[in-house]
Amino acid sequence: MGEGLAKAQVASRAEIRDPALVAGETRLRHLLEQLGTRAAAGTVSPFCDWEWASDSRGSLNVTSGSAPSGFAGTRLAGLAPTASGLASRIAERWAFRDAVVAPDGAGGTARWRMSATPQFDRDGRFSGYRGVGWNLGPADAPWDDRALAEYAHEIRSPLNAISGIAQLVETATLGPIAGDAMATARRIVAETERIVAALDDLTDRVRLDGNHYPVDGGWFAIGSIRDGLLSRYADRASERGVCLKADDSAELRVWGDPRSFERAAERLLAGLLPFAGASETLHIEARRWGDLHGGIVVSRPAALRGQSGASLLDSNGGGMPGAPLLGLSFTLRLVDQLMRAMGGEFRIGAARFRLRLPLSSPQAVVPQRVAIAATSA
Repeated sequence: MGEGLAKAQVASRAEIRDPALVAGETRLRHLLEQLGTRAAAGTVSPFCDWEWASDSRGSLNVTSGSAPSGFAGTRLAGLAPTASGLASRIAERWAFRDAVVAPDGAGGTARWRMSATPQFDRDGRFSGYRGVGWNLGPADAPWDDRALAEYAHEIRSPLNAISGIAQLVETATLGPIAGDAMATARRIVAETERIVAALDDLTDRVRLDGNHYPVDGGWFAIGSIRDGLLSRYADRASERGVCLKADDSAELRVWGDPRSFERAAERLLAGLLPFAGASETLHIEARRWGDLHGGIVVSRPAALRGQSGASLLDSNGGGMPGAPLLGLSFTLRLVDQLMRAMGGEFRIGAARFRLRLPLSSPQAVVPQRVAIAATSA
């Protein structure tokens, strides 16, 4: 009965995390099985390894559970690289969730996943954080993002030259061209664009994995980002017979990094567009959720409806003309990492995809454990 309950709870949570946590469901099942044998005293939720708190200066203490050696006394700010989204959230006293950190001096041999909410006294003064933590396995040897950037540049240069020549043929700039040659040139341009986009995606993924992706924090309007997406992708959608339709909602301002948010929204739309059929309409809407969150939603193409979030994250989109070269799963996970890097949320709903950021005061933001969920949007 215990095993059945464990499996039911795992299935009901439909939680999908970072690709490095592919064994997460197995670990969760083991924790649930162990729950019945643990003594009541000193135990914590089976969904975390320890609970912790910090004082107003960021010094960490264990409040329950079994924390790793060296956790107590560590400074919270010291765990967050300056260029990471976590550093800015801590500085602004925002909540954060599922942040992967490494203690100083561990040399990459220890990693923790942490979530927390800020605490304030009756006078409104910040008193520290309360949160939970998980032990993670040692990280793989990280890619050198500078070497990858050089490698990408070496590939991108000849690709740009090839694409440039193909564009001259496609537009008949050099004179009349046979129809089949023009069609071939058009395919060359499209394929070079896919390869360059894949190089950019791979570079971003490596920087995000290594906490080297630059993230800033501030208030910005999402309406202009939505309008920019419509402008850039209108022609590409029209070639497929797809209509991109926006809402007329009021302007919304959210907290995050506008460059990262635009990148996430652009990669999401570019990844979904190849799955939309002729005469289909994709809705791109600016939306607010109560007084806490705002963001952009993109409707699911018909070809992807009825699939769970887990199946989409395992899909490579093979055989779809113009589909992401690295696969739909890679693109969706990249979008999730970009959103999490600035404290946002990516959710896969039954009818639409959501990119969500804080809209209200930092004290009101409550972190949610599930960053990608197969729930209705």
